[in-house]
Amino acid sequence: MTQGIHITSTVALRDFQASLVHYRHEVDDALTKAEAEAGQALTEIEDAISTTLQHADTCRDNEAQARAELNSCRYSGDEDDEPDCSTEEEALNDAEDAVRNAESRIEALQHARVRLEEAVEGYR
Repeated sequence: MTQGIHITSTVALRDFQASLVHYRHEVDDALTKAEAEAGQALTEIEDAISTTLQHADTCRDNEAQARAELNSCRYSGDEDDEPDCSTEEEALNDAEDAVRNAESRIEALQHARVRLEEAVEGYR
């Protein structure tokens, strides 16, 4: 059998209630601040995605140029003397690496954006 609580004074309950109200305001302030910081982080991620997309376009242009220069080099020699196109091949490899790196960064940033959006929605 359970026994009831015998309250002889409500002073402790009022103090507890006042503490909860104070704590609630602190929590509200902290959550508002966290949401603002998450919004700022999301803006920074969006800016980084935009910048990296532009960089990736430049890298693709550079890759196309390097490929064209390699093809030009390969067809510049005569049948008996094959030209040395090692510089152009290296430039193409570097350009391809730059495209892969930019695309990888875009993917990572997009993943971070989704995770941050999910986290913000989860706390709301």
